[in-house]
Amino acid sequence: MIDTTLKPLRLLARSLGLAAFAAMAMSQTSAAADAPAPAAVEAPLTIEAAIQMAMQRDERIEQSRSDAEMAAAHQDRARSFFFPELNATGTYIRRPRETFRQIDGKQVVAQRFNAFQSNAQINVPLFWAAAIPLYRQARLEHEAAELSGAEQRRIVGYETADAFVNVLTAQEIENAAKRRLAFAQERFLDASERAEAGLVSSNDVTRGDLEVANAQHEYSLAQGQSLLARTELGHLLIAEITGELVSPIELLQAASAQAIDEHSQQIAQGQRNRLDVQAGDKLVLASLQAAKEPRLRFIPRLTGNVLGRYTNEPGFTGLLFDWQAGATLSWPIWDGGIRAAEAHERDAYAKSQGLQQAALRRTVTLDVRRARLALHNARATQAAALHAREVAERHTKETAELYRQGLVRSLEVADANLKLFEAEVTWSRDRYALILAFLDLKMAVGERPPGVK
Repeated sequence: MIDTTLKPLRLLARSLGLAAFAAMAMSQTSAAADAPAPAAVEAPLTIEAAIQMAMQRDERIEQSRSDAEMAAAHQDRARSFFFPELNATGTYIRRPRETFRQIDGKQVVAQRFNAFQSNAQINVPLFWAAAIPLYRQARLEHEAAELSGAEQRRIVGYETADAFVNVLTAQEIENAAKRRLAFAQERFLDASERAEAGLVSSNDVTRGDLEVANAQHEYSLAQGQSLLARTELGHLLIAEITGELVSPIELLQAASAQAIDEHSQQIAQGQRNRLDVQAGDKLVLASLQAAKEPRLRFIPRLTGNVLGRYTNEPGFTGLLFDWQAGATLSWPIWDGGIRAAEAHERDAYAKSQGLQQAALRRTVTLDVRRARLALHNARATQAAALHAREVAERHTKETAELYRQGLVRSLEVADANLKLFEAEVTWSRDRYALILAFLDLKMAVGERPPGVK
């Protein structure tokens, strides 16, 4: 399963080089001459449309379809063990002389200058015990490949949804950084005017200039991170995202208000509905069938055959066309220990597959519990983050007014502006972390991505 936990943007820890890298990545064209340029998405893009676009274009989905086609071909090959085989051969011979014989007073051609002979043989498998588990193995592997392909579609869908939400988060933080910069620039101009009038000291101007520089630094980082998030979404869609993204209001409301079942029910739902679990179960059964095949080779194999022959040299029989039918019983009594070795090897592989599947089922339990905990925590922080943002916004306005009245210093104004920025960043992250946690839970229990039927 993919890691769909929220990736913090770490705006304060990223260097300015990130912005330069992201800008260069967006402007760089494909180096391959035969690679078409990504189409630009200019219209407002919804999360459902983005998921559908990724599912139509992502190479992993096409690869999974090819894998399913290969598995279907393997199944057809295994099925062919139960059908007759028809072989035909023809032979032409040029000789330097002809030979005749007298048989019952008749002259019969024994050899001709130009001799031709053709044979047609049909081999019919009447009983082959070892072919039965081989066919069952191929059929189960085909079913597993189809389930894996459907699971790959789910993975791509949820990856796209996460990338979409990360873009929205980055945009919110970029807007918060832009508001901080605008407020800092406004306060700097105010401090400069007040210093010229002799109402404040030059230290207020210096402090305002420092706040503008810090705000500009954070705004540059936020721009770079927003551009990088769009680049990652565009990579999934194989398109350049130039238009606006539509905030998934309905998904946010569902994440905030939708009732959550008991964890035991959701764990059972995940282990029952997850396509990767179903595919793993099929592969375990396939490995068990493969382990049966070497032991069944000891059972004799019965094959029927019919042979038809035509020649222009009838010989002593005097027949141009002849046929015969028979049956062959093959009994490999001892093969030097190959069967026993292969049986032991496949038993070990089947055991390994079973343990891997057990680990996957335990992972489903962890995925569900982790997603439930993340969703619970995200819901719990929503009210507090919103309240902190509102208080910080009110505090910033009040501090600015007090500064204009000369009751506080510019340091308090800059600090209030920083606190507001931090509160807006926290609120934006927590708000969209709620959606990501909700998507994580839907994926963990085996549901389809938004907009996918």
